[in-house]
Amino acid sequence: RTLKGIDQTGEYENKEVIYSFDNGYTMVDVNTEKDLDVEGKKMGHCVGGYCDQVAAGNTIIYSLRDPKNNPHATIEVTPYDRPRPGEKRGSVAQIKGKGNLPPVEKYRPMIKQWLFTTEYNFEDSSDYIDILSKEEIKSKLLSGQLSKRAEERVVNSTADPEIIDFFIEEFRLDKVPGERRTKLDNEGIASGIVRNRHVSEDQRILLMKINLKMGQ
Repeated sequence: RTLKGIDQTGEYENKEVIYSFDNGYTMVDVNTEKDLDVEGKKMGHCVGGYCDQVAAGNTIIYSLRDPKNNPHATIEVTPYDRPRPGEKRGSVAQIKGKGNLPPVEKYRPMIKQWLFTTEYNFEDSSDYIDILSKEEIKSKLLSGQLSKRAEERVVNSTADPEIIDFFIEEFRLDKVPGERRTKLDNEGIASGIVRNRHVSEDQRILLMKINLKMGQ
């Protein structure tokens, strides 16, 4: 549901609601110098310094607010210049909770619900990947729904041993036609696993053995 209005602003100057949730939460367009400053101070990040970009139309800032107008997530969108009818209107650059951390778990379903109502590209955003559950990531991996960029983000940072095992298995399948499920090739998988601090010693040894066996 899309609404417009000013209501219960609190310390903010305006409250331009662009989406309302059934639980009383709202998604708000933050577009004045004062409100960007308030948002940055309340959330503990640097969005207060985005005034010029917002004023120039180069950046759009949205804020997830509770019924008392307290912010819990800030989303930065980069709009596209003159999109054609039916094309995406922009891409999600950042999704931040307090202190530039990923949003708290309880707010993530609302953020995802809103994103799917927008005309923005968001599924390649590393911050979007960070708010997906392990089950969602596994499902998207197995169904091939993640982009190559998203797969790179996952293999570089996932702490889920099952997902790491999945990528190692994909490494095994590199030269078997028609069986590869990832968009990453061997080099991309190995590079990501090397950087991932959550990979166990056993997993590293297994990957090394596969690599040696393949003669690479």
